[in-house]
Amino acid sequence: NRSSKVLLATLLCTLSQNSFAAEQRFGDYIVHYNAFAADFLSPEIASLYGLTRSRNQAVLNVSVQQENAQGERLAIDAEVQATTVDDYQKLRALELRSVIETDAIYQLAEFDIINNQTINFTINVSVANQPLGTITFKQQFFTD
Repeated sequence: NRSSKVLLATLLCTLSQNSFAAEQRFGDYIVHYNAFAADFLSPEIASLYGLTRSRNQAVLNVSVQQENAQGERLAIDAEVQATTVDDYQKLRALELRSVIETDAIYQLAEFDIINNQTINFTINVSVANQPLGTITFKQQFFTD
């Protein structure tokens, strides 16, 4: 599916200092995650996925795959919860929404950012109400 490949390439690429992409494995499960300034998105992709394209907005993207015995990675609809803590120690629960493609499933959340802000992320991932694990990372955002 062309649109899912375009979104995957856009969301998982690390193309600037305002984006970050990584993965973490929990047994047979692989969690891909990244956060980036929303103005990084093309107007077409932002419109297609209902995202606000702004230098003062950012997006958290999480997708989960399960690796089968043949080594193939299949998208799964995992339960994802995410929180952030900003420079002022303000805790915020992010509202994630699912985007389901033919061969990919994304959990997306939008949040406000300001220039030179560092945000600490905590992502909890579960499958079938069984916790897989927790991912923590921090990222600095630049809006100027």
